[in-house]
Amino acid sequence: MSHKYALLSAMTLSSALLASVTFAVLPSSVLADELKVEAAVEKKHYNIAAGKLSVALNQFGQQAGILLSYTPELTDSLKSNGLSGQYSVLDGLQTLLRGSQLSVIQQSANSYRLVKKASDSTDLPMVTVTGQQFAISPYAPIEGYVAKRAASATKSNASLLETPQSISVVTQEQLLIRGAKTLTQALQYTPSLSVPYGYDTRYDWFSLRGFDAKNQVYRDGLLIPTSTYGLPRADSYAMERVEVIRGPSSVTYGQAQPGGLVNLVSKRPTEENLRELRLSAGSDDFFELAGDFSGKVDDEGKLLYRLTFVGNDGNSEVDYNDSRRKMVAPSLTWNISDDTQLTVLAVEQHDEQTYSFNSHFSPALLNTFSAMGGGANVYDREFGFFDGEKDFNNFDRDYRSVGYEFSHAFNDTWSFKQNLRYDNVDLDF
Repeated sequence: MSHKYALLSAMTLSSALLASVTFAVLPSSVLADELKVEAAVEKKHYNIAAGKLSVALNQFGQQAGILLSYTPELTDSLKSNGLSGQYSVLDGLQTLLRGSQLSVIQQSANSYRLVKKASDSTDLPMVTVTGQQFAISPYAPIEGYVAKRAASATKSNASLLETPQSISVVTQEQLLIRGAKTLTQALQYTPSLSVPYGYDTRYDWFSLRGFDAKNQVYRDGLLIPTSTYGLPRADSYAMERVEVIRGPSSVTYGQAQPGGLVNLVSKRPTEENLRELRLSAGSDDFFELAGDFSGKVDDEGKLLYRLTFVGNDGNSEVDYNDSRRKMVAPSLTWNISDDTQLTVLAVEQHDEQTYSFNSHFSPALLNTFSAMGGGANVYDREFGFFDGEKDFNNFDRDYRSVGYEFSHAFNDTWSFKQNLRYDNVDLDF
């Protein structure tokens, strides 16, 4: 037992000696480098008059307490603008040598040497680069299909990568290229969304993660009117983007389905001039005229405007089902200051149509009917069959909306936002 203690003591003593040797030897070079750096960056006050460079260098060496070596030929006929103020050794020498084609090399903590610069080197004037960081608005137009920021999940200008929730954004460019006219068509490629009721010319029926979400549609963060039938159907041309939030959102939106919700972001005024007029034609005698205009009201850009309108007429895949729409969406932004903004948005939309449902039997059900009839042929209704009364199945809907958004930024961290909207839906069917 005593041998083990002796061995442990010997090992401990040897380790301690080794540690002491290590710490005694290593810091010598490290300490020298630290002194060298400290001497080079320590600032002192200098007052050297303009004149011959050699005289200025001698005075600087005496005041700085350094050894400065160079050949007299290097400083012949060279002048210096002098030096006045707080400088480190290197900064002071570089200031005195400015424009002289000479450079300084530090040899040790207090020893410096002057050398001539290479012939192809040139002293460039100091360039100060300033810039301004522009925040990407979550309501601004998006070029392409990929959005980087959104306001629906957090009701703030948040990065999608830093938002801890599953979000999909359908941009206006994607809506135009795909030719989506309704919200249901706009969300066809969105994960977790399904259309359980199929064809309908009046409403957008869809579910999110298995939960009915037709009453979970918001516009600019405020819920669109919801009732059994008094639901407005937004026109995709008036939307800047469509944002889908999957999962529970009651913390930020109050009562909501756990499957998620959809937020429609309206087009807002822009400082850039926008002049767009679109003429579209398609199947089922579809014809549409649409326009989008935006820009500055005054030269300073204090007031911005935007006017979006749509007018279309067309039939559908079902006989006698025709529809007509008229929509206008004006908006005005008042830039009260760099930190304060007020935007007024309005929508007037009229939908008029004749509708019906075109129900069909599934192939499995047709086979069952055929078996029950002893193998008789059972035929489904023709596609396009109108199962209503064209003088009775009328659907007229008027939707009017007006509201405002006010925001004020106190600083880079704190801001105040408030919005309010009045909606009215008149339905006759």
